[in-house]
Amino acid sequence: MRIWIDTYQLADEHTEGVSNFYSRPRRNLEIREGVRRAHIGLVDRANQRMQHSFNIKRTHADAASAEIYMLDHPADVPAQGVLKFEFTFPDGTKAYRWIVAAAIEAMTVSYSGCLTHHSYTIIGSELLKVDPGHAN
Repeated sequence: MRIWIDTYQLADEHTEGVSNFYSRPRRNLEIREGVRRAHIGLVDRANQRMQHSFNIKRTHADAASAEIYMLDHPADVPAQGVLKFEFTFPDGTKAYRWIVAAAIEAMTVSYSGCLTHHSYTIIGSELLKVDPGHAN
């Protein structure tokens, strides 16, 4: 899996792969509680908030390069933009998914020797199956 936020690749050919990936869709519900009512009322606002979290390991030429990358990385990554996922199947075909309004809610970067370890939590709107830049 390859992952971008705008044109910045979070996961690419230099990473050890994405791990601990999870997706948490949440519906926007309004809860109406009435006085002395046995049941609550629910109003589905018909929009979703998606939360995606994942970890990445990146290999560097040496420990000094890993240290510099760890310090520079948070400032280099866009805070928000279009989130793009690329999936490659064994036969070489690719599939894509997009989140148009995505923002990095939390990021942790650490290092150990020549490896940097990255954890991201990204929130956004609904997941699209059609490229938003080429939608009709």
